[in-house]
Amino acid sequence: MVEVYRRRRFAVALALTAVLLLVSQLAGISLTSFGPISSTSDESTPVVHVVRPGDTYAGIAAELGVEHPQSFAHELQRANGFAELTVGQRLVVDLSELDTAGPDTAGPDAAGPETAS
Repeated sequence: MVEVYRRRRFAVALALTAVLLLVSQLAGISLTSFGPISSTSDESTPVVHVVRPGDTYAGIAAELGVEHPQSFAHELQRANGFAELTVGQRLVVDLSELDTAGPDTAGPDAAGPETAS
């Protein structure tokens, strides 16, 4: 009888621990350090963007928060072989290589009408 209660207490403690870990992860709290979990990546880490319906090169650049979205969009388009975006396509964006584009790199139509459909 005592063994049954011990097993139940262990199962409850295990379930509570799992819930605590899940909630802390969703809240962005690190249980192994005293700071929040960093959600931003540094510029040396490539970012993977999965193309959604309606995405454009300029929209992706703006979403990534680059300094000059239009010129970055042109560089991103060039890196993708000037191909149209397709839904579900994975773009690996290395911000350290592509963020060197200045505002005069491309004209106002650099992003082009390429929209994922």
